[in-house]
Amino acid sequence: MLALSSLRENIMRAVWVLLHRYIGLATAIFLLMAGLTGSVLAFNHELDEWLNPTFYEASSEGVQLPPGTLVDRLQGQHPKLQVWYMEYPNEGGHTALLAAVPRNNPITGKPFEEPNQVFYLDPVSGEQTGHRRPGYLGRAFLSPAITDTWRTDYRPYRTGDHRVVGPDDCGAVSHRDLHLVAQAAGPAQ
Repeated sequence: MLALSSLRENIMRAVWVLLHRYIGLATAIFLLMAGLTGSVLAFNHELDEWLNPTFYEASSEGVQLPPGTLVDRLQGQHPKLQVWYMEYPNEGGHTALLAAVPRNNPITGKPFEEPNQVFYLDPVSGEQTGHRRPGYLGRAFLSPAITDTWRTDYRPYRTGDHRVVGPDDCGAVSHRDLHLVAQAAGPAQ
């Protein structure tokens, strides 16, 4: 009887040791991946600036245009788009980032068939130094020759993937949701 009890204890101990080992290893892999992707996300802007220096370097010198002027110029050049987000530089030599979504067509009441786009403008001259269409990464997979698309669109694609964890119906915010927020805000003044 004592031998049977000891055998049971040894089997249970072996089972618990195996469970502990493999659950611990799975947790370690998860934490390693979270740490690595989080580290990349922490240096998101610096990595993008390294991969796409022309997007962030403004060569013009002088007084910066007011943010509203940059928005008006961009919307004048792209009348079917509406700026919904802007990062204005605090120091010289850097570009302004303007994110735009399609406006509603006044005739149909539905958005124009334009993709969401991000523009990089020189804050002094208003010249466009870069352009990106988030979500167009698929073209790079179809043709390896499109290396510029891969370089310019991969980074925002990955960070969007990292920040939006889960399908839209689970409460995550997607580009489509942001587009709807911009539409609800109404036409730009």
